[in-house]
Amino acid sequence: LGYGASTTLTGYLPISYVNEWLAAAQLAPAYAPAARRIEQADNRLKLLNQSALTATTCLPEVTRAIARSRADASRGISTDSDSPPITQPWNAVLDIFAVGSGADANGRALITFALPTTKLTTTPRDDGRFGHDVRFRISAYDRLSGRSIQIDTARHFSSSVATEPRQYLSGLFELPLPVGRWDLTVLARQQSDSAGAFAELRDRTITAGNQLALSDIVTGITTGRPLWAAANGPFPLNVLGVWTPKTPIEIYFEVYGVPTGAEYRTTLAVRPAGTRKGRSVSLSTTDRSQGIPTTVRRAIGLDQLTPGAYRLIVKVARGADTAVSERPLLIVKQ
Repeated sequence: LGYGASTTLTGYLPISYVNEWLAAAQLAPAYAPAARRIEQADNRLKLLNQSALTATTCLPEVTRAIARSRADASRGISTDSDSPPITQPWNAVLDIFAVGSGADANGRALITFALPTTKLTTTPRDDGRFGHDVRFRISAYDRLSGRSIQIDTARHFSSSVATEPRQYLSGLFELPLPVGRWDLTVLARQQSDSAGAFAELRDRTITAGNQLALSDIVTGITTGRPLWAAANGPFPLNVLGVWTPKTPIEIYFEVYGVPTGAEYRTTLAVRPAGTRKGRSVSLSTTDRSQGIPTTVRRAIGLDQLTPGAYRLIVKVARGADTAVSERPLLIVKQ
């Protein structure tokens, strides 16, 4: 907000004196270096019994602080960069995956959702069925170029019953993405702005395909629905995002930057998350590139693991080059 009125917007803090700079540094850490320099200069002048208003330069620090502030303002007014204020969350499951590359212009975001019907407003249909109308906003912001993509759409569901415990509405979206470093968000709502579901995926790269890299790991289950039209055939998604020790995890990922026919090493691992202790499982193989990208589907058994939070990790190596992709994994009781 501007210094003089609540209706103005400025890209920097218009402050002049030491105390104001110190206060600004408490609100915006980017101003701390300039505040320290001004405070040091002010103290030296006081020791010399000179006026504290004698000019001192802190232009480099101020310039960097202004650039950071303006970049934040630009992002804030052009994207859905912050979590919206949802006071009545739906307890939905939203997932976002970045897959594809610029090599064949198939980069995209895959968005999946599972919405509990007990949290949704139900509308009777003319045919006697019950409807659930949900609005979605999907946003993507490229950190490299500043460009943004936004889609507003709606899904209309019908069922023979209004709501049932443990009943979910599920589906998927795909959003084409060019090469870039993307921040992705998805927001689901009905009539109220205070109720809904929100998810984000920060700093995901769609590569040009010429350097060793991995896509996000897309996770599924054998009996999963809906089926995603992946590059190597339909893939059964697990939109609820939980597994039991008796249900192997199906995984899909893409390898970029390995020439056709060249060998690379793949390691798959499931390890306890954070400081949690427990068993791990891992599998290493030597594979051969099918081209750029190489699409890979694997399955990992979880029967050796106990319920809890884990990390699913995929690592590929070719010579001294390595690439790693990982995502959280939750195992629950049967």
